[in-house]
Amino acid sequence: FSILKDGYEDLLRHRHDQETNLKSTRRFCFKEGKWEGTTWQDVRVGDIVAVLKNESFPADLVLICSSHREGLCFVDTANLDGETNLKRRRAPAELHGHFLQNKYRLLEARHNGPQRERG
Repeated sequence: FSILKDGYEDLLRHRHDQETNLKSTRRFCFKEGKWEGTTWQDVRVGDIVAVLKNESFPADLVLICSSHREGLCFVDTANLDGETNLKRRRAPAELHGHFLQNKYRLLEARHNGPQRERG
C-alpha cells in the first residue's frame, strides 16, 4: 500500500512541476535589446528575468534591481519552508544603481516596466 501512495504522490508532484515549468515569464534578450516572453523551463543560468509584484517564481534568482528606490524586495517563501513572514532581500547597491540608469534598457521607463504578454 505504501508503494502505491508514494507513486501517486510522485505523479502529482510531476504534474505540478510540469504546470509550473510551462508558466510564462519575461527575460531580457541582449541581442534584440528587449524583453521577450518565455516559459520557466526555458530560463537558463545567466538569464535576466522580470518578476512583477505578487508573481511567484519557481527558481532560485539573484536580485539585481528592484523598483524600490533602495533595491529592496520582499519574498514569501511559505511554499518552501512553511514560514508565513516575508523575507526582506536587497539588491547589491552597485548593480541596483547600474540597472536603474537603464544602461541595457532593462528597466524601461519606471511607469512602464517590462510588459506582460497579452493572450
